[in-house]
Amino acid sequence: MARYLTGEITEPVVISRIEPHYTEEARKGRVQGVVVLQAIVSETGAVTSVRVLKGLDKGLTETVVDTLSQWKFKPALKDGEPMVVYWNTTMSFQLGF
Repeated sequence: MARYLTGEITEPVVISRIEPHYTEEARKGRVQGVVVLQAIVSETGAVTSVRVLKGLDKGLTETVVDTLSQWKFKPALKDGEPMVVYWNTTMSFQLGF
């Protein structure tokens, strides 16, 4: 049976982030697109797990997972109390021409 949260809920807010970089292999292979991820953000604002929903080749997915794991958040709150949540994000990679 599904449970629905009630009360005042705020989503996590990024307070410290590292940007993923283009790998040399991906740049040479001209790989472009998006990586879609689902992370678990803990009550302390740490990323405790990252799941890839859509990845890219040539090391880009691994780069994004590594950098997202280092992000810090102001945790999600339910009625003012920190809580664990799933958080989805998309990272785009586009080559400049």
